[in-house]
Amino acid sequence: MNKFYLLLGTFLMLSWTASAQLDNITGVTLTFTPSMGSPVVATATDSGSGLAVDGPVNLMESTDYALAVTVQSGMDDITSQISDDADNHQIFFGLMGSIFSGDVTTLDTDSQGLPVGLSNELTTECTEDGNVSGMFQVQLADLTGMKSASSTIGDGTALFDLTWSVTVSDDPDAPPCENEEEIITDVILTFTPVGGGTPVTASAQDPDGEGPLDLQILDDIELVESTEYTLTMELLNSIEGEDITEEIMEEDDEHMFFFAFTDEVFTSPAGDGNVDNRPDPMNYNDFDENNLPVGLNTSWETECGEEAVSGSFRVILKHQPGVKSETSTVNDGGTDVDLTWTVNVSEDPDAPPCENEEEIITDVILTFTPVGGGTPVTAAAQDPDGEGPLDLQILDDIELVESTEYTLTMELLNSIEGEDITEEIMEEDDEHMFFFAFTDEVFTSPAGDGNVDNRPDPMNYNDFDENNLPVGLNTSWETECGEEAVSGTFRVILKHQPGIKSETSTVNDGGTDVDLTWNVNVSEDPDAPPCENEEEIITDVVLTWTPTDGGTPVTAAAQDPDGEGPLDLEVLDPINLEFGTEYTMTVTLSNSIEGEDITEEIMEEDDEHMFFYEFTNDFFANPTGDGNADDRADAVNYNDFDENMLPVGLSTTWTTTGDMGAGSFRIVLKHQPGIKSETSTINDGGTDVDLTFVINNDPVNVDDLQDRLKAQLILAPNPVRDVLNWQLDTQEINDPLEVRIITGTGQVLKSYDAQNTQIDLSQLPAGSYIFQLQSGQAFVSKRFIKM
Repeated sequence: MNKFYLLLGTFLMLSWTASAQLDNITGVTLTFTPSMGSPVVATATDSGSGLAVDGPVNLMESTDYALAVTVQSGMDDITSQISDDADNHQIFFGLMGSIFSGDVTTLDTDSQGLPVGLSNELTTECTEDGNVSGMFQVQLADLTGMKSASSTIGDGTALFDLTWSVTVSDDPDAPPCENEEEIITDVILTFTPVGGGTPVTASAQDPDGEGPLDLQILDDIELVESTEYTLTMELLNSIEGEDITEEIMEEDDEHMFFFAFTDEVFTSPAGDGNVDNRPDPMNYNDFDENNLPVGLNTSWETECGEEAVSGSFRVILKHQPGVKSETSTVNDGGTDVDLTWTVNVSEDPDAPPCENEEEIITDVILTFTPVGGGTPVTAAAQDPDGEGPLDLQILDDIELVESTEYTLTMELLNSIEGEDITEEIMEEDDEHMFFFAFTDEVFTSPAGDGNVDNRPDPMNYNDFDENNLPVGLNTSWETECGEEAVSGTFRVILKHQPGIKSETSTVNDGGTDVDLTWNVNVSEDPDAPPCENEEEIITDVVLTWTPTDGGTPVTAAAQDPDGEGPLDLEVLDPINLEFGTEYTMTVTLSNSIEGEDITEEIMEEDDEHMFFYEFTNDFFANPTGDGNADDRADAVNYNDFDENMLPVGLSTTWTTTGDMGAGSFRIVLKHQPGIKSETSTINDGGTDVDLTFVINNDPVNVDDLQDRLKAQLILAPNPVRDVLNWQLDTQEINDPLEVRIITGTGQVLKSYDAQNTQIDLSQLPAGSYIFQLQSGQAFVSKRFIKM
């Protein structure tokens, strides 16, 4: 037997044996080894109905343990198999209850530096008095071909999922717990006006010290409108005479205050606090050694209002030793304080008029000015009763012309008080932003349907505030080129976002000053040039698989049998590849009706095109998987990239497996002008090509037949002037023969009846061509020169 196949068989047998053992896990052992003392062993065994854990795991408080995980299959210890295949496996741990101080630290890593989980460290919690109990979950996942830094147990296949009950016992000889919860009997908030004035205090007190009653609110918070305050907090333990504020300052890297409040109460910070979302704005004035906020000192500014308002003000102090970070939230660590006061903001008769009160807008005028010259198009909305109950009403449709660039400017007025609201928006541009939504057939630029549904979607803003954030009083638009008139909708939303506007603020943030939807009509222009971006006519698609190490290329084609007629492209050939071979696959596309090379056009507009692929799973050793048609992030080996370093797909690399069978290979060409990005998918843009080829119906027989056909095929004369003769022994061929003449770019010029062994090429232009014969799934090609 060939040594290669013997070794291959041995390898496959060993691989199968290893896999079978991992699929038949009969025992799992956890060994907790303390720095001093005897190890604690916990097991799970299979008694015939699946793995079951033994009794609870008993550990001692405040102790460092080394945790080793071993796995058995029958009588064999198969831990080394997991270690040897570490790139495809990981053990995950889950904790329920306060049994460990922090997370389990994994010590062993794979070749990529990613955790495995067979060797770990952990520290039990300090219990102070009595024992504590919880649950410890251990899961082994098979992550073959998908393990990454962000992998979870849900990404792979769970080989086991076990949960032990854990009891951490009190150790009378252990030192006192450093991070025990403080006794807090008094919390005092002091709001000091920045411009001077009497400080405002509000308190909470524990009426029974260490008794069962919690801290109780003693006062409402009484503030005045349009006033800046500095809030300082004092926390005391009156039972033991301790100043908890000082202790928090000493351990500021372990503590953080979170706030929640009614969003009508304060103009700064905007919003409703950071309890529900850590990144929401908060004006912290004090920070720890890691430059992370603490919250003993914060700044606030009350809203300007025409009447008194009331709401709530919640303060939460979290204790986060070893947990506090830029992303830790109110859900992390222990809670030392959670108090909610009523806050009242009273009117100030001496305060100036509110600058940021909602504007009265009676008129909105849109003006679309053609960039190349021409009559501007206006469309307006008006409030028929000023400050009455009726809203702004649309007066006109927006009437545009195809294939035209426009600059859109907007004017907003308060005709009741004679105010130009446009100027006020420009003065406060860092607080305002327009959002747009439109029917996506109407405009070619910006592409898509606007940024109301998704802020990052493309929009052509021309005006920006001092922070270089868009405003939207001036924008650019280009109507679609079409063969007929189109209609749709055009929605404009003006958001007022004082203190909120940012790179990520959306249409859901801040107040809404305007929300209007016009009808938009785009009429045909008989003088407009033909549409440049209309769907291309593609009559021929040829895939050429060239072995990287040399050999005969494999081609497979699809052709449109009726040009622009009702029939789609039809696949003409299967793709028959060699086992264990690396190929470079190139795609050529042409329009034989108009003599166009569509491949060149795709290369010129590569930032608008991308090929997606789908293939029978595990058919290729590289890339693995089933292609990126279902998931953009899945592996495909692109060789060509556009100017933005995004893949195109006219050239790709593929390596077949050593035991591939029959399957399918799908290729989809998407046209994504203005849409193509790192995250655009097969669902974005228009579809120029969507073809599925049969791949390797019978690769061994086809390969043998193709080799024989190639050896037997004779072309004469070559070069040829008029008539090309071909000769082939057809005794072993059962399927009908078809002859094709193909250009060097893969365009099929004509197909011939194989019974005619003489082909008249007198009308063919001089050049290099391919003579191709196909019998069933086997085909052979030879190049010839036409003089």
